Amino acid sequence: MTDILVCIFLLILLTGSIYDLKSFKIPNYVALSATFLFLPVALLEHMSLPEILLHIAAGGVVLLAGFVLYSFNFIGAGDVKMLAASSIWFGFAELPIFLCAVAIGGGFLALLLIIFRRVTLPTAWARVGWIQNLYKERGIPYGVAISAGAILSYPQLFSSQV
Repeated sequence: MTDILVCIFLLILLTGSIYDLKSFKIPNYVALSATFLFLPVALLEHMSLPEILLHIAAGGVVLLAGFVLYSFNFIGAGDVKMLAASSIWFGFAELPIFLCAVAIGGGFLALLLIIFRRVTLPTAWARVGWIQNLYKERGIPYGVAISAGAILSYPQLFSSQV
């Protein structure tokens, strides 16, 4: 049952990344549902209350750091919420692995976008609104990197509890 809920969590993140890719916005329900889905998984994994609270604290620390980055326009608000919600799942123990995977995914995504934005957009692609927006926009839909980081880090989920 836990594996099914973890897959739902990853699908929620993929939904957020698709929204981010298409519109540079991540709906609030992505972070909220990812956050609330953690509790039944934690209970199914027989986590103690202190362990659950530490996982929530990890998300809080990431949310606080993300708020600082957002205030300097380094990251979007939706990205911050999605990253914090995902961090709850990994907790402090696996947070460095997850954040490194997100950073690597973000660097790869940035490189791809630099290349994509330097070539001439094919006419057929220019007619597709979200591709044209991705081509013209100067930001990075970091929700894609967050989803990729979570998928790459998936084997680490609950590894210390099992």
